[in-house]
Amino acid sequence: LEVIMVRWAASLDMYRKVPTDLLEGTKRGSFLSYGAVILMATLFMLETRAYFSNNSWVSSLALDDNQESRLQVNFNITMMDLR
Repeated sequence: LEVIMVRWAASLDMYRKVPTDLLEGTKRGSFLSYGAVILMATLFMLETRAYFSNNSWVSSLALDDNQESRLQVNFNITMMDLR
């Protein structure tokens, strides 16, 4: 049973770089594959949880008490070489 599990784990190597007829999975490649999948799943769950949590969203709104009838608007435009 242990030999079957080792062969099955070695067959899950995702980082092979040779043609399929010459492939030989390794334990090291399997461990790297499992580690990468676990890391991606963990990051996905943590980022999704942070996105949907209400604690991280802070908004602040303040009204400008400017009473003037005109509003000055400044544009900063950079023109590159127009030839």
